[in-house]
Amino acid sequence: MAFYLPWWITFIALVLLVIILPNFYPALIIGLVLDLTYGYQPAMIFHFPLPFTLILIIIYFLAPAIKSRLNLNVV
Repeated sequence: MAFYLPWWITFIALVLLVIILPNFYPALIIGLVLDLTYGYQPAMIFHFPLPFTLILIIIYFLAPAIKSRLNLNVV
């Protein structure tokens, strides 16, 4: 799925899955694969060549706080 959709749809889907599902670490692996496959030089953030992975790592660690603020106790 992640390789056939535009990057922004994949990003939104992964963010929602990270927030809803506990310990959804496959999102980090998908982000890394997408960065390694489609990454390019101008997309560097603070000279870090994997911006998609960096953003997903930050969201992964902030997900518990986001879930508690939104009262999402789904799983």
